[in-house]
Amino acid sequence: MEHYDVIVIGGGLLGCFSLRALTRYKIKAALLEAREDVCTGISRANTAIIYSGYDTKPDTLKSEMCVRASHSFDKLCAELGVRYSPCGSVMVSFGPKGEESLKKKLEQGIKNGVQGLRLLNREQVLELEPNLSPEVRSGLYAPNAGTVNPWELGIAAAENAWDNGADFYFNTEVTGIERTESGYIVNAGGLVFAAKGIINCAGLYADRISEMVSEPSVRIFPDAADYYVLDTKVTGYINHVIFHESEEKDKGLTLVPTVDGNILLGPSRVDAGDKNYAFPSSSEGLNELFRLVKEVIPGLPMTQVIRSFAAQRPNPYWVHTDPATGAVIREERSISNFTLHEDGSMLGFISLIGIKT
Repeated sequence: MEHYDVIVIGGGLLGCFSLRALTRYKIKAALLEAREDVCTGISRANTAIIYSGYDTKPDTLKSEMCVRASHSFDKLCAELGVRYSPCGSVMVSFGPKGEESLKKKLEQGIKNGVQGLRLLNREQVLELEPNLSPEVRSGLYAPNAGTVNPWELGIAAAENAWDNGADFYFNTEVTGIERTESGYIVNAGGLVFAAKGIINCAGLYADRISEMVSEPSVRIFPDAADYYVLDTKVTGYINHVIFHESEEKDKGLTLVPTVDGNILLGPSRVDAGDKNYAFPSSSEGLNELFRLVKEVIPGLPMTQVIRSFAAQRPNPYWVHTDPATGAVIREERSISNFTLHEDGSMLGFISLIGIKT
């Protein structure tokens, strides 16, 4: 049996950075990952945007952390030797609903303490992004947004934790957790571990891990999305992260100038189905992205698409158990704030289950 002070379950970005933070202290820590390497789940497929914080509800942990990170992310990346592009972002509107939404986001951003926000008229938007459709009506500029390579970021955090003395166990899926007087016994990958505390960072499957030790309180109901990647031949076609505030709910487009010089397009909104890290792309979602490109940036050379991919993303909901039937019922709205969940009866077991972008 291997003994640790703290075990982190899950080797995505949350898990790797949690482990890195633990190694600042004189404790023995390990990370258990069900797959063959770090960052092979949610962390491998996303827009890799560092948000400025204007699009989150004021007076929440999510807003506080977004704003704080946007001011210091360049220092973190420099510390880890990871590329970071402080390119800023422009949210653009093409109609009255979008224009009104941008004004509200400006007010919200000011309340959140986001610095440098500016509303732009059509001419100012096109000065920043001349390849956008001339039908654009207004924009919201945020200088503190940026982009990073999520693989590089997660791997760098993991390597830093390793250098600091942490242990890693791959192909080590957790199959059972028992509470003891001194902490927890974890069965994983045919091995047995003892730990005083556990941090659950298991992504899409964080609810399954949590329910090994407590009654259902949060469940993950995944969202899914499609993305396109364009060749580096398009480098410079856009200068900032571009958010399209659509006149239709949940129908916007995001364009990202990646640190590698590609342009990333997405995400679409498609039915997620069952949890699956190997989620396939859909013709429905990819066709919708093509349609939105024609509306937002019609001259973008889509002949330079070099690949598409799809991914599921965790969408946590509070749930309760029906006392009459025993069925687990989810609440109407998903958890929007960052939520670090700790069951009062299971001290030392913390789930980062309510963390979503």
